[in-house]
Amino acid sequence: MRRVAALNLALDQTYACKMWHSINPTIVERGVTMTNYPVTSRESAINVVALGTALSAALVVLYVICTLAELVFPNLPLAHGWVALFSVHPVGTVANWAAGIVGSMVFGWITAVVLGLVYNKMERNY
Repeated sequence: MRRVAALNLALDQTYACKMWHSINPTIVERGVTMTNYPVTSRESAINVVALGTALSAALVVLYVICTLAELVFPNLPLAHGWVALFSVHPVGTVANWAAGIVGSMVFGWITAVVLGLVYNKMERNY
């Protein structure tokens, strides 16, 4: 009886895979398939370099948007804490832009290293 149940389960999974591939053929082209293999911790680890690059880029873009908003709409009651977080220089100066962009990149990398290492360590333990 157990063999019949296992065979039925295997057939159901094979049918489900074929149905999925017929619905989404790009999955087959990329070589991605549905399997029963467990994901290893190395496969689910966060790439710290990619995370650092992404966080730095996102923080720089946010800094530029906030600085431009403060320059374009100086009288608008916006909270300009983001600009003040990375630079103490007057808005619009070269020193402000340089300090803000460099500060955003540094804090992006610090966050990535801390978050990536802690996540990878915790993920290995659980």
